[in-house]
Amino acid sequence: MQTNNPENTTVSTAKTEIEFYRQVAQTESLFSIIDDKGIPTPTGDDGLKVMPFWSSEAAALDFIQSNEGFTQFQPYPIEWSIFQDKWIEGIAQDDLLVGLNWQKIDGENCVTEVELMLKGIIEMLKNKPIKKAK
Repeated sequence: MQTNNPENTTVSTAKTEIEFYRQVAQTESLFSIIDDKGIPTPTGDDGLKVMPFWSSEAAALDFIQSNEGFTQFQPYPIEWSIFQDKWIEGIAQDDLLVGLNWQKIDGENCVTEVELMLKGIIEMLKNKPIKKAK
C-alpha cells in the first residue's frame, strides 16, 4: 500500500533499497527490461530520466505483466561484474537515475543515483559470507 505520508514513503524507499542491494549482492546479478527499441528510460514528473532495474527476474516479469504498455518487454539479465565495469559509467554520463524494483510505472517508486546504488551493493558484498572451498 502506498501512502502520501512522506515519512512512510521514506521508510518504504529505504526498505526497497536495502532489499534490492541485499538480493543483488547475494545473486551477483540484476535485471532490466528490454524490447526491440532497447531499455526504457521513462521521464519522471521532475523531468529526470530513470533506467529501471530489478533484483530478480520474477520481479521484472511481474512489472511487465502488471503495467500496460510493457507487454512487449522481456527481462534482461546483467551480471553484477559486467554492470559494475560497463554500465555504471554510461548511466552516470547519460545523467540517468536508477529505479529499484519498480512495481507500477505510475506509482511511488524507488529512484536513486547510480553512485548510491553502487555504494549500497558494494557494502552488501563486503558483508557477504565467503564461500568455503570443498
